[in-house]
Amino acid sequence: MKYEYRNLKPIKINCVKKLRLYNDFKQSYVTIKTRIPYHIIASIENNKRMIKKKEEKKLAELFGVSVNQLYEEEK
Repeated sequence: MKYEYRNLKPIKINCVKKLRLYNDFKQSYVTIKTRIPYHIIASIENNKRMIKKKEEKKLAELFGVSVNQLYEEEK
C-alpha cells in the first residue's frame, strides 16, 4: 500500500527558545515580563506544549516580532 504525502502541510515549530537566547533573556525574565509561568515557558520552548493565542501576543511583543515570527516551518 502506497501513501501520498504531497498534500501534507509543513509542521510549524516555535522559535521561542531561539528568540530568547538571541535577545540574551533568561526564562525568569520572560516569566516576569509576560506573566507566563516559568514551567509553561519551559514546556513551550521544548515543544511539549502549544502556545495559546494570548501567550503568542505577549511573547511577540517581548521579542519585538510578529506572531508569525514565533514559528518556523520544519524542513
